[in-house]
Amino acid sequence: MSNLIYLVMLLCSVSTLFADMSLPERNKGPAYLYPTNAADRAYKLPWAAGKSFRVTGGYGNDPLTNAYRHPDYSVDFNMPEGEPIYAARGGTIIGTYNTNDLCNVSGSVGNWVKILNRDSVPDSATATGWRKISVVDQYYHVQKNIPVKSGQKVVQGELIAYASCTGQDGGGPHLHFRTYIDSIPGIWRHVGWYDPNPNYKFSSIPTPFVEITNREFGLPHINDTYISQNQIVSVESVNNLRKQTEPIEILTNPNPFYSNVMLTVQTLSPVELAIFNSAGKLVANLTKRLKNSNGRGVTWDATGQPAGVYICVAKTDMHTKSIRLVFAR
Repeated sequence: MSNLIYLVMLLCSVSTLFADMSLPERNKGPAYLYPTNAADRAYKLPWAAGKSFRVTGGYGNDPLTNAYRHPDYSVDFNMPEGEPIYAARGGTIIGTYNTNDLCNVSGSVGNWVKILNRDSVPDSATATGWRKISVVDQYYHVQKNIPVKSGQKVVQGELIAYASCTGQDGGGPHLHFRTYIDSIPGIWRHVGWYDPNPNYKFSSIPTPFVEITNREFGLPHINDTYISQNQIVSVESVNNLRKQTEPIEILTNPNPFYSNVMLTVQTLSPVELAIFNSAGKLVANLTKRLKNSNGRGVTWDATGQPAGVYICVAKTDMHTKSIRLVFAR
């Protein structure tokens, strides 16, 4: 009888210990990432809509065996070699590692893609306003032929990589995915036995997905299989979107200038480029020369023009940009 009582007490102690390993409120990250309505979540599973893949590493129901299998809140999706990976959320590519074609080699570095999102959240330190934090999504073990580059803006559903097994020690092809924030130490960070360093700057947070409605907070659980709702965005659609949203930039060198000035226009669309004097009269049409330069820019020689202020105008179907040029003799 005494042995039975001891066993019951032991089991109660173990259950109490591991109950604390469930996802505490403070570990969830910024509250806006975890809306009550699943459809309002920012993330969609990073493969094509209608396809399904199993979680082979992530969150689990059994705290003794697989709760938080990955201590940094990352998730493994069992995707085959070469499977296209689409952005789970839009943002800006802030880095890629694109040099390794070795799989399952101990000590080798796997290829990866990082996407930055800039988010406004309540300033929990002072509770007086809002501040910006960096939310970064990382895609690991991908193939060498990464189709995006640093500085490029991507939208949700845009192709960013292909699944592989680069750099890992075993387990076959899969996507290793995680989200972290660059935060004030001690705020929105995984704590306790997951993170022995209380001052660790880059703090991992769980990633909630639109498609996951059977699990708390929309978190992917180990051995579950999920069907994606991430609609693929074609290259043509992405380019059209960028043409609508990305502004025209005109770069000059030098300005003011004394005889000629180099003009470079940054835009994804066909552009017209012209120079006007202060009275609004056209003095130079540089459109054809700019087109023939293949994006390298053109030089405007102001010899023969009076000194003064000129207006350089770049125009596409959707946007117009103008800057002042100062011709000083």
